[in-house]
Amino acid sequence: MKHWFTHAFDHIYLQLYAHRSEDEAQQTVAWLVEELGLQPGMLVLDAPCGAGRHCRALRTYGLEVVGIDLSESLLHTAQTVSANHGILWSRGDLRYLPFRPASFDVVVNIFSSFGYFFEDAENEAVVAEFSAVLKPHGVFVLDFMNASHVRKTLVPFSKRKTEEGWELLEWRQIQGCPPRVEKKTLVRLPDGTERHIIESVRLYEPDELVHLVGRHSFRDLRLFGDYQGSPYMKASPRCIIIGRKEP
Repeated sequence: MKHWFTHAFDHIYLQLYAHRSEDEAQQTVAWLVEELGLQPGMLVLDAPCGAGRHCRALRTYGLEVVGIDLSESLLHTAQTVSANHGILWSRGDLRYLPFRPASFDVVVNIFSSFGYFFEDAENEAVVAEFSAVLKPHGVFVLDFMNASHVRKTLVPFSKRKTEEGWELLEWRQIQGCPPRVEKKTLVRLPDGTERHIIESVRLYEPDELVHLVGRHSFRDLRLFGDYQGSPYMKASPRCIIIGRKEP
């Protein structure tokens, strides 16, 4: 369980989240580019980048993009799909970013790709690394699930089928102290084989995230509640924090 993220993200993961489309990524990035005033030629780090859908969207605005992820499978998919996009890819652990200090104009952490580690100090180390590789006045975007919305809308069990005929049984719960959102998925393939997948993410409250980010030289923090840039509210589906690194 503690190292679930080292084997959860493969080709099966892409099928589980196939509904997260390129169009959705494009819409998210369009808002970010306008909100942040990003200009062609700026260097952006997408960490983690998964299969690269946000990286590809960022490139359409003339931004220079680097994607980093721990999953060899997702990086292979990203490289294959993005062969002609001019994106640089790197494999690595977010706690130990392989980049020089003050390299990037922007760092984005999108789609609740934070809180994977069981020790809060390790999760905070990720934010410290993001701060280290950002230039002074650089922009940081942390897109996380909104804790109150998760508690209100969590579905304990669901069952569905993919277009490929995969049967998916999914169990969800919030447990532990500090709390974590845990999801267990049983995948039944058409040939009768089964695969068990575990996901576990630390459930941070918005004020916890604000304090955490503020401890690492990020200032002028702004909170948004969705990918359209609506102001954050308790009922918002997302908690998106945008800040600038102080000089």
